[in-house]
Amino acid sequence: MNVIYKSTIVEVCPIVLALVLAGKLGASLAAEIGSMKISEQLEALETLSLDPVGFLVMPRVLAGLIMLPVITIFANFIALFAVFFVASVAGSWISPAEFVLGLKVDYRAFELYFGNIIKPGVFGFFIALIGSYFGTRTHGGALGVGKSSTNAVVVSAILIVFFDYFFGKLLL
Repeated sequence: MNVIYKSTIVEVCPIVLALVLAGKLGASLAAEIGSMKISEQLEALETLSLDPVGFLVMPRVLAGLIMLPVITIFANFIALFAVFFVASVAGSWISPAEFVLGLKVDYRAFELYFGNIIKPGVFGFFIALIGSYFGTRTHGGALGVGKSSTNAVVVSAILIVFFDYFFGKLLL
């Protein structure tokens, strides 16, 4: 149970959620802001003396920074409950007490914070920042919006895998 717990909390849920949300959120952020750039809405904000970065990008980056850890906590809870249900209730392979004892073996609180808050927070920050960056750099009409969306997803996914590797090396 300890291997399942640690791999789920520290690796599987944070990186799988981040990659899925990089595809969904990264593309939608780049497309939304890119469409605003193409239709000159960003210039209209500047005309109204509003900074487009502060008005459009910062709320999205803060939302990514805050909400990806929240989603990861829910995903980890659901994953561990599913493992408990299959192993203890449906499969009767181990008792519920043994399951809980297996989770407590070599337990470190830092791994819980690291896998639920630190990694997903960094991943959410990068997803929102990269999607917004490519959205603000969009040019070339509808074709440019599509290219920006694709670039945001690809760069986000690469950075997520890259930072996951280095987080694992540095912090664990």
